[in-house]
Amino acid sequence: MENRTDPTPRLERFESYERARREFRWLIPQHLNIASATCRRHADAVTRIALSEVKEGGINTYTFGGLDFLSDKFAMALSESCIGPRDSVAVVLPPSAALAIAHLGALKTGAVVVPLSMTSAAELLEHALADSAARALVVEESIYGVVEAVARSLPNLASRFVVRDLRPAVRSAEVKDFWSEVDRASSDFDAVETDANSPAFIFYVESQGEINGLVHSHRSVIGQLAAFEMFNDVEDKSESVFWTAGDWSSPAVAMGVLYPAWWYGCSIVASNSEDQASVLRIMEQCDVTNVLIPSSPSKALAESEPQPGEGTFLKVRTVVAEAQRWPDYLVNSDPSKTLNEVYSRLETGWIFGRCERWFATPPGSAGRPVPGRWIEIIDQTGNVLQANEKGNIGVNRSDPGLFTGYQNDPARTLAAFIADWYLIGDSAYKDEDGYLFFSPLDGRR
Repeated sequence: MENRTDPTPRLERFESYERARREFRWLIPQHLNIASATCRRHADAVTRIALSEVKEGGINTYTFGGLDFLSDKFAMALSESCIGPRDSVAVVLPPSAALAIAHLGALKTGAVVVPLSMTSAAELLEHALADSAARALVVEESIYGVVEAVARSLPNLASRFVVRDLRPAVRSAEVKDFWSEVDRASSDFDAVETDANSPAFIFYVESQGEINGLVHSHRSVIGQLAAFEMFNDVEDKSESVFWTAGDWSSPAVAMGVLYPAWWYGCSIVASNSEDQASVLRIMEQCDVTNVLIPSSPSKALAESEPQPGEGTFLKVRTVVAEAQRWPDYLVNSDPSKTLNEVYSRLETGWIFGRCERWFATPPGSAGRPVPGRWIEIIDQTGNVLQANEKGNIGVNRSDPGLFTGYQNDPARTLAAFIADWYLIGDSAYKDEDGYLFFSPLDGRR
């Protein structure tokens, strides 16, 4: 009998895209903590690998049970620092086990994670930490000085956790060693039962000289699952291994890959390598099967050719790319691989694209909307247009994957909508079969 309490879309039960689009309905519980739900949903959590962290000395693996245990300990450390529900925890770390534990631990306390890139400009860091009223900071040692200079004047900041390989000589009440605190703290922590609509992440981005914080809820993560299934070829993913060239602090990676992959019991490879040889060797060593190429891919993947004798992408089955950013040599050399292009906005996550298993996308089309995502073409007053009528691409306010608003900017949030539709900023039309075509007037196609 079908479990009607599980929000997993399971699109493979539909024999066609048309049926999935017509019949799929979300089942999102009123209360949901995405961290505890993700860590504890796998019966074999003690042995199932959740993360492989590639370091100079080798590859460290972490099971789901291990991440659950360690993040409980970090949640306790945060709680001891008086961090709790609705507080903000800024995380400035590269892809790593520390990032995973920091995210999950903060979410378990009911706090809101503020993911920030290691390459963020000082202006963005300062704005994000102040605007989010960050109460705790988890930062990599190599950039601690830069972040500390910004954070020193913040009145709300209660604790700083520094991630480093070597134990610090001195521990103070304000600056703590991350791994020492994780080792010391008790794992006897009960995750806070958060409302599904409560904030889970605030992503800060700079566009046209303005810095904005985008708030996504615990529900938003669940709202990305159908896209994750569709663009990874609507197949059982429980044994898949994912790797991405993207920064784990971005919405496309955090909500499009990281948390959905863990939801399905998949493993993620954490690596900071940029040179071609290292990237390809890691993908082979870790048996990577699924790859995400973001809109700003690593130079190693976007511009390089494999050298003779390198067994590149041998086990990769599916490549998901934003704006066709996959390397030409990968496309041309192995047509057997599934290559799906996706389209997203920071506010929406992946909302439409191509799915080779389900349909053949006509030339010039950006694909079809994800089942369960309420995407329409609307006019300037919010009315839904008919097939082949040009208008604005809108996402309905009730769409589960849509952001909840801009941090501390209700006026901007209000202005982003026409009636009940969030406008993503592109004009297009749908044909009779639901394929989207961008308008020639906006210069995209």
